[in-house]
Amino acid sequence: MKLSDIENFEAIAQTGSIRAAAKLRGLTSPALTQCVARLENELHVALVVRTTRGAVLTEYGIAFLRRAQLITSEVRRASEEIGQMLSSQGGSVSIGTSATPATMLLPDVLAQFRRDRPGVQVQLSEGLFHAHLSRLREGKMDIAVGPVPAVGLDSDVLVEPLFENDLIIACGLQNPLRVATSLADLQEAEWIGTGPFEQGPGAAIADAFREHGLPVPRMMVRSESMAAIYTLLMRTDLICALPRATIQGEPLCRALCAIPVVEILPHYTISLFRLADSPLLPAARHLATLLHRHAHYVTQAMSKKQKQKLLNSADSELG
Repeated sequence: MKLSDIENFEAIAQTGSIRAAAKLRGLTSPALTQCVARLENELHVALVVRTTRGAVLTEYGIAFLRRAQLITSEVRRASEEIGQMLSSQGGSVSIGTSATPATMLLPDVLAQFRRDRPGVQVQLSEGLFHAHLSRLREGKMDIAVGPVPAVGLDSDVLVEPLFENDLIIACGLQNPLRVATSLADLQEAEWIGTGPFEQGPGAAIADAFREHGLPVPRMMVRSESMAAIYTLLMRTDLICALPRATIQGEPLCRALCAIPVVEILPHYTISLFRLADSPLLPAARHLATLLHRHAHYVTQAMSKKQKQKLLNSADSELG
């Protein structure tokens, strides 16, 4: 099986047309058709069907495409790895992140990474774990950071815990619900959901309502764009469960506040996750090391804040 035939097959899947794929690859349509025929002869199945709408992958073609993308990705990564070994000042690294590590880890991590490897380009994508898994598996993303389901991920994904994070219920400073003191007070509120899930990351507030025997609130808006969520919270009476860290720093601390409910809300683990059987390139490996190192600093800082909070509380009671 030739790598060029695999790349030609990917071009067909990308364009949906033999003619367009041939143009993309600098070949004639008959030559590209012969490439597909060679692959089909080797695999003993039909991969592509030509229709009036163009070239459509069969179910075997769809399955083969997933493997083909991994093959071409690993070849590209092998070439890039050699390049990074020869020079630490080139190449690129792609990382996916959710809101919490984007706020608590990445500013310091990327500042250090830029000092260590100024010539490496960093590609950053925002979202929850489900948005990153496909890109990891396709070889288009090196590592991702964020919460994962309590049951874990599939065996092909390696999960490395970084630190624990807790939730608050956030709202705008003018929201009438900012003085609510319990989840029961928020049952009729209009909520923003941070993911398409009914359980686990992105639906933690639903889990909290269930745990306290309350009906799950209706999500009026679902968004994975944190910029959109922040804007909606500031300009409407919508509320949303967010990581505490997201509203503690500038500038959001001036526009959003935490609703002081008495119930303890879920906490979850922020983890680094990547493909288990695909070694990280040098730049990505260094970035992963920095993420672990700064996560340790974050854990220490949160521990100190918690101890100080307990001391302040004790002093208040004694006073």
